[in-house]
Amino acid sequence: MTEKKLKSFKLLKQEVEATFRQQVSSCQASIHEWKGKQIALFQESLREQVGGYVSEKWFYTHLKVEDNEKLPRIDMLNLLARYVGAEDWQAFLTTVTIETKPDVLSEEPRLAKSKLPAFLLPVSILIIGGMFLLVSFFNKAESYQFCIVDQDDGMPIVAQNIEAFLLIEGESPLPLKIDSLACFWVKKSEETLINLKIQALYYQPILIQRAFKSAKTAETIALKKDDYALMIHYFSTNKMEDWKARRDQLDLMLSDEAQIIQVHNKTGGGMALYNKTEFINKMTMPIKSLKNINILETKYKGKQIVEIRFVQNEK
Repeated sequence: MTEKKLKSFKLLKQEVEATFRQQVSSCQASIHEWKGKQIALFQESLREQVGGYVSEKWFYTHLKVEDNEKLPRIDMLNLLARYVGAEDWQAFLTTVTIETKPDVLSEEPRLAKSKLPAFLLPVSILIIGGMFLLVSFFNKAESYQFCIVDQDDGMPIVAQNIEAFLLIEGESPLPLKIDSLACFWVKKSEETLINLKIQALYYQPILIQRAFKSAKTAETIALKKDDYALMIHYFSTNKMEDWKARRDQLDLMLSDEAQIIQVHNKTGGGMALYNKTEFINKMTMPIKSLKNINILETKYKGKQIVEIRFVQNEK
């Protein structure tokens, strides 16, 4: 059990790294390579997102190391789990799938008590093992795996930020379950083609079409960052002295006909509508309420944004 939890903690660190890279696009290094500046930015990100704090010494002891010999305290595990979008450490564990080696030794006493003659035991084991491998093979052959990564560095995108839908003509989009490694499975069917829509926070959505005609069973899909959405989020979370430069940048990003829609969490889906000028004015007000604007969706015409949907988190 301890080994399984240590492997789960390693996955948690990977998701912490991916979440931080979503928040601070200027830092794309591995968590094991972070130093003073990156650690300070992570401490600030942790404080902003979940109101928590880790010391630099604690970071070096538990997060920077490649392999941990023991788990941190449960309160720190809960803190990191909330940072990546889980309710707590136990909730995060329910989303993790860890493959463990079968306990061969524990099976020996049970097999020794079998009524089968001793010379048949090895044959029985081979037959059972062969059947298991055969069933596993056909189950996998009937499914196709897609894993979602960042186009720039090939690293998995944070699973909680990804949505994938199977598009079937005449039906509403069917949501697909994303696992902790940013992967999902689609069952192969007799259909000639399948259509999928994949989207992630601060990435450009993609529509893909696939025909399962070969023996291939897995594929990696790379999503391209939505640079303008990242910049707007950056504007809302970082201090900037040159307000005129910010206005000029927003003016270039947004089409004159742009519609900006704010979705209100607390009103059960209520919305507010801004035009380009109103949104630029909102984004250049030096007030704390601007913090933590999350861009839910952007639509482009040419190289300019024509529609934005965003939510403003309140803390």
